[in-house]
Amino acid sequence: MTFDNLNEEQCNLVVLKILCILEDTKYRKIYNWPFDDISIDDLFDQIKKVHSDNSLNKNFIKFCLNHIEKKKQYSLIEGFFNLILLFEELEKYEQCIVLKNIKDQILIDLHHC
Repeated sequence: MTFDNLNEEQCNLVVLKILCILEDTKYRKIYNWPFDDISIDDLFDQIKKVHSDNSLNKNFIKFCLNHIEKKKQYSLIEGFFNLILLFEELEKYEQCIVLKNIKDQILIDLHHC
């Protein structure tokens, strides 16, 4: 799968849904990666693209906060934790830092809401 053919909202929705699925602790190991059509690197590339653009990053954070407030659940945060663990397992620590920064920003903004 490629994110290139999707608009910003569609990309945010796909990333959000993936993170919600990754909430399950069985996905803390790379051999349990649940998606055939998107790799962990494809997902990270999209997250990194969002993180590196201030406007996209703000919109993604807002999108995540709206999801949390609307659903009253934190599955996407759990998904971030599990995705970070996957990248730790792969010894890709720079990716962990990017993911942690986004997760932390969501939690900080959630606390201020």
